[in-house]
Amino acid sequence: MIDLDFFKNINDTFGHAAGDEVIREMGNMIMTGFRKTDFAGRLGGEEFAVLLKNTSLDEAKGAAEKFREAVSRKKVIYEKQEISFTVSIGVASTYGDINNRNNVEDVLKQADDALYKAKAKGRNCVVTAKWHDTGENH
Repeated sequence: MIDLDFFKNINDTFGHAAGDEVIREMGNMIMTGFRKTDFAGRLGGEEFAVLLKNTSLDEAKGAAEKFREAVSRKKVIYEKQEISFTVSIGVASTYGDINNRNNVEDVLKQADDALYKAKAKGRNCVVTAKWHDTGENH
C-alpha cells in the first residue's frame, strides 16, 4: 500500500490541477517502477496498491524502499512551479506462509495497517507487517 504524504497540502498550496498532475506522475512511476508481472492500481484519492507476485517480504520491502527513494527524488513541474513529494508504504506478504493465507483482503489489511504505522513514524518510510504481527516493525 502506497500513500502520498501530505497530499492535501499539495492541493492547498498549488491547486487541485497540480494535485492531479502529481497523481498522474505517481501512476506513471508505479507503472514503470515495478515488474510487468505485478498488478497495480489506484484505490482512491492518493492511495495506491501494488501486488508483487511470488515475492518474499524482504524482496517486497527492498522494492518498496527503492520506489520510495525514487519518489523522494522526483519533482513535478506544474505551471513553472516545482512540486516535491514523498510516500509512505506498508508492505505485507503471504509468500512462503506455512498456513497458506492468500486472501487478498487479508493481505491488503496487513499492508494498510503497516502503512498507518509508517505514517505514525513520521512518513516517507517503509514499514513491513507479518502475520501474527507482534506490533514491532520488521
